[in-house]
Amino acid sequence: MTDRLIKVCELCLKASCYQGKDLCPNWPNSRLRLKTIAELAKLGLEHPDYWCRAVVLILALVSFSPAGAHSWYSAGCCGGKDCHPIDSCDEIARDGDYYVWKGHKFWRGNANPSQDRSCHVCLVPHLDNDGQLDEPTPTCIYLQQGS
Repeated sequence: MTDRLIKVCELCLKASCYQGKDLCPNWPNSRLRLKTIAELAKLGLEHPDYWCRAVVLILALVSFSPAGAHSWYSAGCCGGKDCHPIDSCDEIARDGDYYVWKGHKFWRGNANPSQDRSCHVCLVPHLDNDGQLDEPTPTCIYLQQGS
């Protein structure tokens, strides 16, 4: 996990700046730089939550998140930013230590009880090295009681 690459502002080395949440003074002249989680932890410049949600400002502005209606989403998962209900809990299969939904594997340790009658998934979007939207990372899943 500490080897995972995070996109940061090349000038201030913060993911929050790259995401458009806490812009440094020189952000208009900055480009993308990749840093490992271990490198960012040593720098200690920002809270690690930003390393789990490395998305660009534009994606945040155009994305719709139903999380506002679901204030019970765990901050430890994605803070409600990337969670959404799914059509049917029947779409989720069990595979050993994982729950699988549409090819995305959620470790059972990241399963939480749903606070409504729906199942929910949290998929964090990422950009590839070329700045294109890449396959999202499954972070946690909310299941109906007894699932």
